[in-house]
Amino acid sequence: MQNQSVNQSNNHQTKRSSYANYGKQPQNSMSGQQPHHHQQQVWPSSLPTGWRREECMRPNGLGTGKSDVYYISPQNQIVRNKQEMQTILGDKYDIGLFDWRMGKFAVSNNNINNNANKSKRLEEPTADTSSASSPTAKVPRVDNQCSLPMRRCPFPITNDIKPVIVRSHPECKRTDVKNTNQETPHQLFWEKRLADHVAIDPDTGESFKPISLPKGIQSAGVPGYQPAQLVHSLIHALSSSSSKISPIIGQEQQPSAIEKNPCVVINHLQPMIKTFIVTDDDIRRQEARVKELRKKLEIARKKLHPRYETEREG
Repeated sequence: MQNQSVNQSNNHQTKRSSYANYGKQPQNSMSGQQPHHHQQQVWPSSLPTGWRREECMRPNGLGTGKSDVYYISPQNQIVRNKQEMQTILGDKYDIGLFDWRMGKFAVSNNNINNNANKSKRLEEPTADTSSASSPTAKVPRVDNQCSLPMRRCPFPITNDIKPVIVRSHPECKRTDVKNTNQETPHQLFWEKRLADHVAIDPDTGESFKPISLPKGIQSAGVPGYQPAQLVHSLIHALSSSSSKISPIIGQEQQPSAIEKNPCVVINHLQPMIKTFIVTDDDIRRQEARVKELRKKLEIARKKLHPRYETEREG
């Protein structure tokens, strides 16, 4: 019984001593350590001596009145962008902080103070040995710890709902659909490129006579247009799909306005002729001419084919 009581007393003493020594660390080991100070890199606030800033104004073009800034190095090298400046200065200067217009580095006191405070917060756990030795010391919060993002969008619908998609209705009909074939765009005044080209007869090798326009059809005043180009322009306007949309009447602007600025005033859907309106007299003359040509054609067929007259009478 005495031995048991002695053992129990020894166990109690060991427990008390273990609780009493908890959290105590040898001071010799901690005293030998020195606090680690984070060295902060200091960037220069201006360019080195010998650099010059030049600013020139744009005399003409779309950027008239704007200025271009460039720098000249001590070796008389013209630097027009930050990449060239970085290659010349090297890693001693942070060109990302450089204001190209002002010619200075944008280093503010707030950035320096923030970096200093951040380095102090990192040094606090290692410098305060007494707080780290106590078991009730608070663990410092690291800057990279952040709370998890909260869900702000609604949860998806769990019910299996399938929407009914109606792609077409029999009563719906589009009225803006046009089945017309769109023409490929062409360059303005493309008829000028055909000025030196003439059609040649392959059998004889001689050039065909140019087509002449009636006296009532005149040029609208486009510079460089000859009668041959006017014929090409008129034929293209008559054969294009634009003639089905609007009638062919020619250019409505005055020749003086077209000569000053033809690219703006001209109507590309109309031929390069003055405004021409077909009157009733023009229609009568055309009908009389058609009748005359038909009579000549009938006489020629009778002479070449006598059987044509007997077949027609029979």
